[in-house]
Amino acid sequence: MNIKPDIEALFDQYLERDSIDQPFKDLLLRRSEVPQTGQGKKLLFVGINPSDNGLKSNPTPYCILDAVRDYPKYFAVFQNIAKTAGFTIDDWTYMDLFYHRKTNQRDIDELLNKKPDGIDFLCDQLKITQKVLEWAKPELIVVCNARAADFLGVNITK
Repeated sequence: MNIKPDIEALFDQYLERDSIDQPFKDLLLRRSEVPQTGQGKKLLFVGINPSDNGLKSNPTPYCILDAVRDYPKYFAVFQNIAKTAGFTIDDWTYMDLFYHRKTNQRDIDELLNKKPDGIDFLCDQLKITQKVLEWAKPELIVVCNARAADFLGVNITK
């Protein structure tokens, strides 16, 4: 499922708004990163959002196998967890809840609490994420980020 065009269109839609301030605009101009989330995998690891590595955004979804090789500090952990649980690299996949590139997760709180269009932007991303989750049909979802758990309803009082 290629959601990259939907994500990019969403970013463009928000960039056209007069109500966004410069920090929000800067976040949008970093563009997005989207993994090639697999369908029908046994495990789905879920993160919060891609880090901003300072490189240009990929025009197409990135391959999880390449990410395990190229960014082992983050992605090899999932492979190790899967392997320890008796799964192969073909048994798992990955996705983020959000697609905007930002290393500091405090910016999510800023979008939620201090940006007039921020909560709408996060909700619009989550609507796309929901479609991916329903399409992927994993047997087990492993949430790898405490803040991501909040958006999946684990901490419903927040």
